Amino acid sequence: MSELISAVLLSGTCVAVLGIGIPAVLAVVVLRFRAIRAQLERTVVEQVRDIEERERLYRTVVTRASDGIVLIRDECIAFANARAVELVGVAADRVLGQTFIQFVHPDHRAAVRENYARRMGGDEAPYRYVTALVNSEGNPVPIEASGTAMMIGGVRTNLVLIRDISARLQAESHQREAARRLEAVNRRLEKSTAQARELASRAEESDRSKAEFLANVSCELRTPLSSVLGMTELLLSEAFGPVNWSQREALQSVDESGRHLLDLIGDILDMARLESGHLEPKPADVDLHDLCAVCMRFIALPASRKGVNTLVEWRGAPARVSVDSRMLRHILVNLLGNAVKFTPSGGSVALVVSQQAGDNAIDFAVSDTGIGISRERLEAIFEPFESGGRRAGRGVGLGLTMARRLATVLGGTLMARSTPGLGSSFTLRIPCPPVPADPAPAVPANESLLGMRILVAEDEPVSARMLELQLRHAGAAVTLASNGREAVSRARARRPDVVLMDVHMPVMGGIEATAALKGDPLTAGVPVICLTVLAMDEDRDRCLAAGADDFLIKPVEMRALIEKLRRLPAGSKKPEDLVGRRE
Repeated sequence: MSELISAVLLSGTCVAVLGIGIPAVLAVVVLRFRAIRAQLERTVVEQVRDIEERERLYRTVVTRASDGIVLIRDECIAFANARAVELVGVAADRVLGQTFIQFVHPDHRAAVRENYARRMGGDEAPYRYVTALVNSEGNPVPIEASGTAMMIGGVRTNLVLIRDISARLQAESHQREAARRLEAVNRRLEKSTAQARELASRAEESDRSKAEFLANVSCELRTPLSSVLGMTELLLSEAFGPVNWSQREALQSVDESGRHLLDLIGDILDMARLESGHLEPKPADVDLHDLCAVCMRFIALPASRKGVNTLVEWRGAPARVSVDSRMLRHILVNLLGNAVKFTPSGGSVALVVSQQAGDNAIDFAVSDTGIGISRERLEAIFEPFESGGRRAGRGVGLGLTMARRLATVLGGTLMARSTPGLGSSFTLRIPCPPVPADPAPAVPANESLLGMRILVAEDEPVSARMLELQLRHAGAAVTLASNGREAVSRARARRPDVVLMDVHMPVMGGIEATAALKGDPLTAGVPVICLTVLAMDEDRDRCLAAGADDFLIKPVEMRALIEKLRRLPAGSKKPEDLVGRRE
């Protein structure tokens, strides 16, 4: 009692006042005691409520956990949450009190018993392993079990967390299957890649073979054609005596037909280049009036035989322009030839060359009054082996296809308009920059090379003789060599002003001979112009790489050759040394 009174006094609840008796003090103590009890009751209630709340929380967590939770005591299941019961597929009352091992798949029971014995023997380290339960239908349920051993209420208890890994194992199986399939696909891809490389190699070999074949065909055709055109040019220049008007007209027809054949040979190579994407235009100064006149002469005879009228009309186009003349001539000859072919007797074919003021492009419109083409077939005529329903005459059906492709290479377009029964019109539009007229007077051919010493290396006797005659007629002194080794020897001995070097010769080829001349200080300064019947870009590159100063394709037009020779740096010319000499 005295301690309680002391506590009350110390708490300041009452103050000792003289004259107050024992009953009053007791009353105060009772009041304080009741207050403390009430406080304790409130604290107990709050703690009980907190414990109940935590218990509800824990129960909710355990009950709703996505993994199974099992407590095992003495090998029997003391607790199992809803997920654990769901995994074995039986009622909850048939789980509690049962041994855990009876729900384990028979194939895994030995390992689970061993693990449980180790835990019950004092091993409290956490564990994790993969095993399998068996559900009520007898089907295995793959699980991952993890947990630890602990003391609960003085009893060693095994806490086990059970996770269904069916989906994971299925995903892993799918992943392995996907990896297997991917590996199989990779093997097939590697095989396909190897096959593609093999096909590409074969295609490249085929392209090389085709290029070699075309080059050989070009060589075989150009070699005799060079002689024909060269001799025709000599006859026209009256190198062998005067020719009358009829003879000149016949020779001009031979020359133009020969050059058209030469263009056709070039077209074969161009088609190969078009297919490989390696065709590039080679613009040069061109007289459009002359070019169009040549094109019209090609159709003059068939037009005359059919009774078809032809005409050319000029509308503001310049006379001289920069363009690839061979490509342009090929397109126009093709368009004009088709126009005559599909125009009946009494009809007409016209070529209109026009240019708008301030425009750098020129329009070449070829129109006819022929059978025409239907709207549906108009675009199809530019496809290979199509004629838009027109069947007059013969042909392989590649003309318009190549013409449009050449127009694209020239940076232009080729469009068609037609009305069935009334005729067709094809318009070629290409950029053609004008070229100012050259005020320099023409130099007579027989004086332009006067005194120039030229070494001609050519193994073909007819070609060598033709070049010799042409050059001598132009006033040059000529020395001949029949192979590359002879050319090198004579160049070192004679020091000519220029060497015309055929590329393909026996004993030593022209490229090897050119390299030998350029590698010798004695002849390094002598200009070398390589001549070849092969019109491939690779040949030009090989010649220039060997040191050649220029490159010409046979048959060489004498006017172009003379112009190149005149532009060479002036050398030591001694006409008296070689004029009239032939070796």
